[in-house]
Amino acid sequence: MSVRFMKHLRAASLLLAIAPLIAWGQLGDRPGEAQRDLPAELQVPAAPVLSDEAALASFTLQPGYRIELVASHPRLFDPVAMEIGPDGRIWVVEMRGYMHDTEGAGEELPIGTVAVLDDEDGDGFYEHRTEFAGGLVMPRALSLAADGVVVGAPPYLYHFKDTDGDGVADERTVLAEDYGIPGNPEHTANALYRALDNWIYSADHNVRHRYARGAWEREYTTPRGQWGMDQDNWGRLYYNSNSDPLRVDLTASHYFWRHPGQDSTAPLAVQTARSRDVPTFPGRITPGINRGYQILDETWTLKTVTAACGPMIYRGTRFPDEFRGNAFICEPSANLVKRVVVSPTDNGSLQARNAYPDSEFITSTDERFRPVNAYNGPDGAIYLLDFYRGIIQHKIYMTTYLKKQVVQRGLDAPLGRGRIWKIVPDTAAGGWRDTGRPQLHEASPRQLVAALNHPNGWWRDTAQRLLVERGSMDAVAHLQEMAESGNALGRLHALWTLAGLNKISRPVAIAALADEDPGVRIAAMQMSEPWLRLGDREIVSAVRASARDKNPNLVRQAVLSLGELGGAEGIRALAEATEQVAAVHGLADAIKSGIAGREREIAATLLDRKTSPVAVFADEMIAADQASRVPPAVLEGPDLTPTVRPLSETEQLLFEAGQSTFALCSGCHQPDGRGLPGLAPSLVDSTFVEADPRLVARVILHGKEGYDWQMPGLGPALDDEAVAGVLTFVRRSFGHTADPVTPETVAAVRATESARARPWTNTDLDRLVLE
Repeated sequence: MSVRFMKHLRAASLLLAIAPLIAWGQLGDRPGEAQRDLPAELQVPAAPVLSDEAALASFTLQPGYRIELVASHPRLFDPVAMEIGPDGRIWVVEMRGYMHDTEGAGEELPIGTVAVLDDEDGDGFYEHRTEFAGGLVMPRALSLAADGVVVGAPPYLYHFKDTDGDGVADERTVLAEDYGIPGNPEHTANALYRALDNWIYSADHNVRHRYARGAWEREYTTPRGQWGMDQDNWGRLYYNSNSDPLRVDLTASHYFWRHPGQDSTAPLAVQTARSRDVPTFPGRITPGINRGYQILDETWTLKTVTAACGPMIYRGTRFPDEFRGNAFICEPSANLVKRVVVSPTDNGSLQARNAYPDSEFITSTDERFRPVNAYNGPDGAIYLLDFYRGIIQHKIYMTTYLKKQVVQRGLDAPLGRGRIWKIVPDTAAGGWRDTGRPQLHEASPRQLVAALNHPNGWWRDTAQRLLVERGSMDAVAHLQEMAESGNALGRLHALWTLAGLNKISRPVAIAALADEDPGVRIAAMQMSEPWLRLGDREIVSAVRASARDKNPNLVRQAVLSLGELGGAEGIRALAEATEQVAAVHGLADAIKSGIAGREREIAATLLDRKTSPVAVFADEMIAADQASRVPPAVLEGPDLTPTVRPLSETEQLLFEAGQSTFALCSGCHQPDGRGLPGLAPSLVDSTFVEADPRLVARVILHGKEGYDWQMPGLGPALDDEAVAGVLTFVRRSFGHTADPVTPETVAAVRATESARARPWTNTDLDRLVLE
């Protein structure tokens, strides 16, 4: 076990040292090996570039809803991310260098832009464009912050600011140089989503940022998702990946970094639904997608998501009540937007189902309609970014089949025709009324505090950001009043605004710990942890009371917070919590996260209690103790040090080349090799990685199918030496000690399996006999 833990420590150190890649929400599928043409009898619809009016006519929406055009060419080019500012203007990132042709020409050019769109006449169409910043290489994310805008253009994270008031940025500050890795635009950092806790998170990136008290801060976090991110009213983060439609963090991620023997990703990402449970219903046949010859049904129509991205949780009031908390998921490869209903389970988890049994919220017959991100607007509408491209698959993964589709139907041109759409009900619902254009940029601190009570999430989020970033200390008294007298969401935002200002007081925390709303109490427990560490009796008593509550969400958070309570009482509290493990989702992981350094004490307490679930838990605590407190003498013991053959000079060069090639893999498997739930399994201690090199070479060349994911076959993209290099790197990294792989071995496998038509499955590999 000590050797295994040493491996985990080495992998964890890599996580802290390397910023992982971000997978862009598919924007294309995975490459296949064998190609086959469309059947002759299939009449593939043409894919002409549609005018705004024709594009509008191509949509089918659920009855009672309509779609309106907000912005289009020539005021808008290739939008991939946006944010609506406090004055109602729309800030857009345009990734104008993406895939000018099937070979990816132009993606290294500094032609990406940030534009600000304005509706000056108030008719709902944004007719005025200002180019705020340019000269960017493949920008993909933005977040308004610190009197400017943060923009992600891997590997750089910039802060742009207009200091002279002419509407154009004249100040550019580099905030980070490790914001993803360029070269593989389907797999690098994006989103820059500001959450309720005042931190800015990125999809599938392990660093979060925030601007508070006049300075930028950064810290490591758990990587999550592929493309896009959102939160619900209670601050839970939602994200997804290609074939994994929706996941959610039920709790804050930092708790799962407390114990060195605990995987920080596994306890966190709850899969609300598998792709097969929320099938898709496109409005047209969909042959023009990667691996169409493999993944489409007999009608050549996509039946499960393969490009899920840009999730949005509806937090407004313009739509009917049953829409609140629903997720809207973009599916650009099938030209549709899904609506799924998210609901709680009895054990404190969440689950999702299609809102409509055999249709979608929005479909289009236009093959170039590519929804990539969705947003809540200040008017309660849903804003939709349409990349509007024929090509969405990057050259690295594009199959011969798809290239042929692109050429035959002219999908590579023109470029720069993106749009922004707005979806609204035909009639007002839920008491919604038009309050006009927001003017929060001119609001006083007291007015901003009042906006924290607004029923629309956009208003609360924006007001909170402005109060925290401006350091509005003159609003503290009003915030304290709101924390006690506002509606539940107002009280919640007031607490997090006070936390952002570093002004949470003990009386405010104690009052919030007794709040009638579970969401407010959960936040209060997180904010009370400094007093828990000091053993404050009143705080400890209130949190322990929540640990015995009937609400599973309160129980889980209470146990996470009690992990900060030291001494004998902390041990007793965590031991007592084991009684509810079967009833509360994720409670076992919550307990484990707080036991580092005191596993034996808790195990002894559990054994003394002699109740049903504790015997197993006691064994796990002892095992965790061995993982977190291995004595140095044991770690250095000669019997536990594996003998590893040194690499030759040629093998070392192969290893180093493979380290670079691994960038193709690390977007899913992560640079530390631990993978991401719903996207790719961990490589650490994988039986495949250290298996016969001829077996693992087959996986690289032809891909592998999993439960809800599919690894691409990289045989068409990589030659024998490149495959040997990446295998050598993986087999000698992340604690692995297997022998390197030669290009000759890969060449022999490639020749043997030249007729292979599909990715491998576990069953295939189990049956494989290697002579």
